[in-house]
Amino acid sequence: MSTLEQYFDENRRYHRIDGPALVTDRSEYWMIHGRLHREDGPAKILKSKFRHIEDYYLNGVKLSKDDYDVKILSMKLEMLLEKIK
Repeated sequence: MSTLEQYFDENRRYHRIDGPALVTDRSEYWMIHGRLHREDGPAKILKSKFRHIEDYYLNGVKLSKDDYDVKILSMKLEMLLEKIK
């Protein structure tokens, strides 16, 4: 497994806002300031010939797909309510 892309913040932690911070030939890790985080899909994707694994994280906390979906919907609703105040 070779590293194809790496992005870091000023403290050398994996960090990228608009895409995965670490990409290899079989994986993608979406991170912000060294923590797995993604609001529009899985933050960790592992691929092989036989398996495809997707794990969901917000601010470094691993969530089930269902809990992730509920949290994202809640965040979007909160943002919408803030806009109409």
